[in-house]
Amino acid sequence: MARRPKRGIEYSGWDVDIFENDTKIDELLDAQGWNGFSIYFYLCQRAYASEGYFYRWSYANAATTARRMGGGIGSEAVKQAVAVCLQIGLFDKRLFELGGVLTSKGIQRCYAQAIQGRRSKTVNKDIWLLEEKETKGFGIVLENSDLQPANADLQGANSDLQPANAPNSKVKESRVKESKGVGKAAAPPKPPKTPTAQQMIQEKEFPPALEEAVMDWVQYKIEKRQGYKATGLRNLLSQIEDKVRQFGDKPVVDVIRESMANNYMGITLDRVQAGASHGRRDRIANRVSEVDNW
Repeated sequence: MARRPKRGIEYSGWDVDIFENDTKIDELLDAQGWNGFSIYFYLCQRAYASEGYFYRWSYANAATTARRMGGGIGSEAVKQAVAVCLQIGLFDKRLFELGGVLTSKGIQRCYAQAIQGRRSKTVNKDIWLLEEKETKGFGIVLENSDLQPANADLQGANSDLQPANAPNSKVKESRVKESKGVGKAAAPPKPPKTPTAQQMIQEKEFPPALEEAVMDWVQYKIEKRQGYKATGLRNLLSQIEDKVRQFGDKPVVDVIRESMANNYMGITLDRVQAGASHGRRDRIANRVSEVDNW
């Protein structure tokens, strides 16, 4: 019996500028931190090692993934990281919801490069995302398959995410309806417009100085070619809100301005607490000094 042709690849190259020029990676780091990136990296490597250009996975596999990764990563962290990756486009959301497939154009470009020397170079046409012109010269042949839904019911998998990231906020696929008596297909409804960064910030009703600082930070990131998309900005604003509730708006404004002045990639919000505590200590020290001088 003929052996099944090798699918996976033994080596995957990662762009050395991944943390400089990929805004999607910035969004993932903003939303889920380094644990989120390590989960994304692990699943990409599983794709390369198994089928080469995709990985069969569902939220039911989150606990197994967490156990294999170790390092204190839990199943909920895995679910949340995958949800963010799907939302921002690091993994193709349509293929995941349709057939439990984790893949992307980037994964498939890497695979196409890696298999140039193979005789058999067939791929599933229902999963393959690249256009013919992108793989011209690689000799890749598209084959038929029966991709079946595997993630139709995603409710409850990420209940503690923001609504825009949660899998239970399913994409409502437009159904083509025939117009009465004509037989022509009605145009699908237009998707809701994504709010601008300015609208999202203004909705928070921050004090003027804080709102100005956040606006300046977003512009600063755009100038560095690291602009936010809706998911990353939404998570950042939530973190800022939490710090303001704890320590007031002035320490947060100071940290945002300091982060820009030092050319940081992210806002060092963990320093807000230290700064606020230091300020309280100074005030207490000043009052003690005043009492001593009475």
